[in-house]
Amino acid sequence: MTEGLTLVLRNRLEDVGAMTQAVEAFLAAQGLDPGPAAQVALALDELATNAISYGFEPGVEVEAAVHVTLGLNGWPDGPGGARAVWAVIEDRGRPFDPLSVPEPDTTAGLEARSIGGLGVHLVRQVMDEIAYERADGRNRIRLCKRL
Repeated sequence: MTEGLTLVLRNRLEDVGAMTQAVEAFLAAQGLDPGPAAQVALALDELATNAISYGFEPGVEVEAAVHVTLGLNGWPDGPGGARAVWAVIEDRGRPFDPLSVPEPDTTAGLEARSIGGLGVHLVRQVMDEIAYERADGRNRIRLCKRL
């Protein structure tokens, strides 16, 4: 990796839009095709929104609640291809493993579907590798998109 991006967000949904724009701008500056870049930005948007919406006490603002790190060419100390975008999103919210969420039944009619779970499903669909761990009081999700 020659360059990377690190962002720190408060637990405010307003910060997610700015994060997404920064991720898109960084990936465009690296010369990534718009399709994969949009998929990475979408996955990070979904995960940050979930962390902020469900991980913290309502009405209690937390500085440096969510950290996002992004880079090229695999991820540090883990899987990833020679040409890939990797991202790590960490939050200090309640423990939650998004990979424990069961796959939704997308064939069921809308009235038969349970609410929620589609964001995590979407992340699984657009990313090639996803890993979760809880360490040092933080949720840590690693993502990789092979190019």
